[in-house]
Amino acid sequence: MKVLYIDTVGFISDIPTQLIASFSATLEDALCADVIIHVRDISNPDNEAQKVEVLRTLESLHLPEKLMNNIIEVCNKCDLVPREDLPSIPNVLNISATKSIGLGILTQQLEKQIVEVTGLLKMRLKVPMAGLQLSWLHKEATVHSIKTDEETEQMMVKVFISEAAYAKYKAIFKNKKDINQVD
Repeated sequence: MKVLYIDTVGFISDIPTQLIASFSATLEDALCADVIIHVRDISNPDNEAQKVEVLRTLESLHLPEKLMNNIIEVCNKCDLVPREDLPSIPNVLNISATKSIGLGILTQQLEKQIVEVTGLLKMRLKVPMAGLQLSWLHKEATVHSIKTDEETEQMMVKVFISEAAYAKYKAIFKNKKDINQVD
């Protein structure tokens, strides 16, 4: 799956006038986003006020309501804050980028939201090792992983694929008994 990550500049209170234009231009990239990840420094004592300012600024960009309602909120530096002071709010992920805490959950949440907003199907397909299906999937879909079973000479291929591409796949390989949607 092709994904473009854009890191906007951090939010600065009382931004100098000469920097406002470039700051705004960076934020306007959010208008093209499928998913926004709002990373907060949870160890900063002013992080709640910063969160309010970020949301206010994003709202001023007139982002679609669906995008605003699906922001992934991430509290970074959770290793620097006592556990009892960490937010335990649904849909808020506590991570530590430097200590690799919570990154797997963040990756799963990001994958889930990208699949939802793009309309891609997440599937596992059983394909033969000797067939053309795997090369076709590499060209027309995003192959996430492949597990090989030497005994059956089959591969379990996890893919992200559009409905149109999956329909084409079924049409091309319709006489093949290996079409087996698992997910």
